[in-house]
Amino acid sequence: MKDFIGLIKCAKDNDENAMIELIDAFAPLIGKYTRIMNYDEDFRNDMILKLITITKIELDLGKFKELNNYIVLKYIETALYHHYIMLSKQHNSRTSLEMNYEYDVIVDLSDANESMSDSLHDGLFLDTVQSVLTEREYICVDLMALRGYTTEQVARQLGITKQAVNQCKNRALGKVKRLIL
Repeated sequence: MKDFIGLIKCAKDNDENAMIELIDAFAPLIGKYTRIMNYDEDFRNDMILKLITITKIELDLGKFKELNNYIVLKYIETALYHHYIMLSKQHNSRTSLEMNYEYDVIVDLSDANESMSDSLHDGLFLDTVQSVLTEREYICVDLMALRGYTTEQVARQLGITKQAVNQCKNRALGKVKRLIL
């Protein structure tokens, strides 16, 4: 097993090779979190930067009662996990804000199209459909049926699985079918 304590001490003394060795040692863990975040390169770089920050600034080897490789590795793994959770929450809230903004733009565009529509009946039907669907169901149907998005694109935009998108779409279409019949 590598001497991580020695590597960390060397990295704190600005030894680039030691830092590269540490980054390589934690590459599988960072890769795992990056896969979960759909291979976002910015996310991967942020995780590597956090590892460097932990190593050079946050990790104080003098504060440990017992200093061994296992304890230091667990400390770094836990710190990276907490950083992953924080970035994941930021990503989800940012995605939600983007989705709400895009939905508002879609609604504004559909309002403008409705005013130019030849048939008032179509606009009333869409309003009726929207009133029986939840917001997520309406967004799924709108993006897939009216905008031509794929299930995968909608899943990415909403931050849910493709299976959840299909379930949402099927529920919405069932409600629309009952409305028509």
